[in-house]
Amino acid sequence: MKNKRALNLAGVRPRHDAALGLAQHPWQWHGFDPFRVGDQDSKGVTLLISIVRPEFLLACSDQRITAANSNGTQVLDERFNKHIVFGSEDYGGSISYTGLARWRLGGKIHRLYDIISEAVAASIVKRPTFGQLCLDILGHLMASIPTAQQIRTERRVELHIVARHKAIPVNIMTVLSNFRTVTPWGTEGGNLYDYELGPFRVFLKTLVDETDVIFGGMENFVSAKEKAKLRHIVGAGANAFQCAQLAAKIMDTVARRTPTVGSRCAAVVHPYNDYVDTNLWGVKAGGFVAFMPRMVMINGTIWGPSHFPTNLPLAPGSQIPEQSLFYKALVTAHVKRRLRRLMFRRRKGPLIPSLMGFIGLILFGQVQPGYDDFGLGREDKPDT
Repeated sequence: MKNKRALNLAGVRPRHDAALGLAQHPWQWHGFDPFRVGDQDSKGVTLLISIVRPEFLLACSDQRITAANSNGTQVLDERFNKHIVFGSEDYGGSISYTGLARWRLGGKIHRLYDIISEAVAASIVKRPTFGQLCLDILGHLMASIPTAQQIRTERRVELHIVARHKAIPVNIMTVLSNFRTVTPWGTEGGNLYDYELGPFRVFLKTLVDETDVIFGGMENFVSAKEKAKLRHIVGAGANAFQCAQLAAKIMDTVARRTPTVGSRCAAVVHPYNDYVDTNLWGVKAGGFVAFMPRMVMINGTIWGPSHFPTNLPLAPGSQIPEQSLFYKALVTAHVKRRLRRLMFRRRKGPLIPSLMGFIGLILFGQVQPGYDDFGLGREDKPDT
């Protein structure tokens, strides 16, 4: 590995990186120009957009799963959630992916979704540093993904990981890719790393007060103007919902340019010191349902994806958190613009928990201070 000083391009505290385990592994540092731009071969993949601000981490992906055949591109699924939320005792975050999503081998269908989940679950119980977690995921990927000859298709894979350490003020953006040849970074802030491990390149950045927006997969179909606009609003202080809305608009536009990208955007936000939230909702049996991504718990338990009923009338009499995704998405779809602006600006009344907040309420009967439990966690007073 080259001298660490060569990597501290923005003067971010090196001790933070040591706490993340980034100086403890025999990865080969690969010299590169961190802001060189160029084309890369992204055939057959979809689109990822990942955003980091001090106030939140946001992961966005389209929901289309495709397969290549003699007639072109075959759509297998239009509503697949490509996010895996994870948490350890030291940090939490989300993984999204693009590329080889599933394959058949030996009469069995294998899914990258499951392989990543299993790798995280096996690693997280050992309380790894973030660097070790990345190594564990890469090792499992290399052991599990078949050769191109075995499945008769190209095996491009790219993962985006956004994470936040719980004890030190550090956010982390990571790209693991076996086809990327250019750096993903959009800004100069933060500590930059570039490693090689077998067929994979690992691009990693640690940030404290900095922001960044990165694109993955079919990023060549996103115009320079579209990228600049999203980076501008992120730098200007847009909240998570505003960023997710523009990311969704970009994905819808890109979907008209290439058949491998779907028009539906799934987003997961990790607000600073608050509950995880997502923008996915639907209607079943005449009521609203919330869709949660797959989650890997601290004890290695893999849960979901799942859905559960929720209720829109909770919003008007309460306060929607600034970085909310779910309730803002639901309100945007069903409430007129003038009224929803008032609802979004309301700063009085009890806060509405995010989807993870509601799950905590259901499981434990309570939510964080400042939130309303809507009577679900309260004991009835005895009759007198």
